Amino acid sequence: MAQFTQSAIRNTSSLASGVQTATQPLSNLALGALKVEAGLLAVGAAATAASIVVASDFQGAALDLQKVLSNTESLDKYKDLAIEISNNYGVAATEVLRSMANFRQAGFVAEDAVKLTSNALDLLIAGDVDAALASDLLVASLKGFAVEAESAGTIIDLLNGVSNEYA
Repeated sequence: MAQFTQSAIRNTSSLASGVQTATQPLSNLALGALKVEAGLLAVGAAATAASIVVASDFQGAALDLQKVLSNTESLDKYKDLAIEISNNYGVAATEVLRSMANFRQAGFVAEDAVKLTSNALDLLIAGDVDAALASDLLVASLKGFAVEAESAGTIIDLLNGVSNEYA
């Protein structure tokens, strides 16, 4: 009987070892899948957090613009225009809204602020400056020369010419 028990124990041990050998690759695969899933979840969480920050920045810029719009001017209209300009120039819509607010704060009417924002983005491209600086340069030039917003294109051409000549 002891011999039968010993044989049964050896066979059970051998079976257990065989099952472990057969299932180990599946276990390793499952562990690897869990690691990949954890990595994907981390990337997803980071992307979500980044999206929230971008949306929050956009809303903050929209609120800044709303502060300087009159009661009859629709913020949604200017948000849509900002997105359109953003798509045309390849810059963040948040920066476009900030530029519009900057021009509006400088005393230009909202429609001129939209045109001036596009002009400032032309300056951004031609002058290799950031959006805020392009906006500030254009405001300073328009105010300094006491010219209307319609002259912005001429001022940008002059600044671009100076930049090309002396850069």
